Parts: sequence; C-alpha cells; structure tokens
Amino acid sequence: MASEKSRPKRALIIITKPPYTFEHPLGGLYTALALVDEGVKASVLLVEDGVYCALRGQRGDKVSFEDLLYTAHANGVEVLVLNESLKPRGLSKELLSEVCKVVDDLDGVVEGCDHILCY
Repeated sequence: MASEKSRPKRALIIITKPPYTFEHPLGGLYTALALVDEGVKASVLLVEDGVYCALRGQRGDKVSFEDLLYTAHANGVEVLVLNESLKPRGLSKELLSEVCKVVDDLDGVVEGCDHILCY
C-alpha cells in the first residue's frame, strides 16, 4: 500500500457558472489542466448552472467549451456532472458531451480530495 506522502494529490474543481457569460468556467478548466501538468489528479465537477458547460454541440464566438472539455479529458482531467443539477434545468444525460460522467453521489466525489476549488 502506498504511503500518504507517495500518493498523488487530488484536486476537485467545482464549476457553478454557465459557459460564455463568466470567466469562471474557463478559469476552472485551465486550473485543472495546470494541476494535471504538475502531477495532481484533477477532476472538474459541473454543478448548478455549470452543467450548461457540458452540453454537446455548443460553439462560442472564439472558444468552444466542448472542445476544451475534450482537451481536458484527453489530458487526464475527469469531467463530472452532478445529476441533481440537470433536471431543474430541463437537461438530460443524452444532451451532454461524451467525455462527461454523470454522478449522483456528491460525497463519493469529494471523498479523498486534498483540495477543493470553486469557480
């Protein structure tokens, strides 16, 4: 069993804002990418209006948030969407990018994280 010191650090970045209206989602994704680059296991959790970041097929004027999710995923960032944030917004799992994993258990996501950042 690996000791606590040899275990890679885990960080959870929680994004609560929709894409294209605030810089928070971009900052959260870029932070996750930077952490992975430093050897930290990073996950992004989209909650509240942040779940709009997970929608498939969206394109902004300059930045495609969907492309950024693919880039983050390809670089080792786990992209999670809180299921209980979908229904009140009229969204379903079928509308989300394929790199997103829908989760029901928030406690299971937070457990074992060394750092939690909220954007």
